[in-house]
Amino acid sequence: GAIMDSKVRFYREWLTLPKNDFRILAMLAEQGGSFKGSLADMCRRLNITAGQSKHNAKLRASIETLTANGYISHQKQGNTYTLTLIPKETEIKVFRKWVEDVIYVKGFENESVAWEQVLKMLIWVYGQDGMAYYTAREIGEELGVSGDVVGSAYKVLDRQFQSIAREPENYKTFNGEPRTKGQYFIGAQPWSRE
Repeated sequence: GAIMDSKVRFYREWLTLPKNDFRILAMLAEQGGSFKGSLADMCRRLNITAGQSKHNAKLRASIETLTANGYISHQKQGNTYTLTLIPKETEIKVFRKWVEDVIYVKGFENESVAWEQVLKMLIWVYGQDGMAYYTAREIGEELGVSGDVVGSAYKVLDRQFQSIAREPENYKTFNGEPRTKGQYFIGAQPWSRE
């Protein structure tokens, strides 16, 4: 196979896409931009149970949608699909180690959040220039998810992978209760373990 770069290339334009569509793009990015194999092979790459018609139908639907909207090109010969990414405007590079940890982990401790949402959050953070100041709700608007999903995704990234650093900005309410106004996020280096 191709020599894999230490960073995986994603595109900001992907972040608002539905989970099922984004999942295929993420897999292609992690594979270096293209993938050749059956739907069952795709399922295995994505940690989905292979051989289930509903999963195959979802994958096929996403492949059609992504092709129609210019995110990928694809060919099909027999049962073999060849999928190729079409680059978008805004490239965001993320350390391969983090990406693989998120995509190929078998579930996150204590957080019921899909890996696609965790990966979106990770890409979003790396796409900020330097430090970004945002509330969870604002990030959710950029990712097409709720603030709660953002919170869960953040906890996974912080606790399991230490892949983003966060600096909350706190204040006290008039009766002295501490509150967080929002937070600054910055992508961490994969070797940093502060």
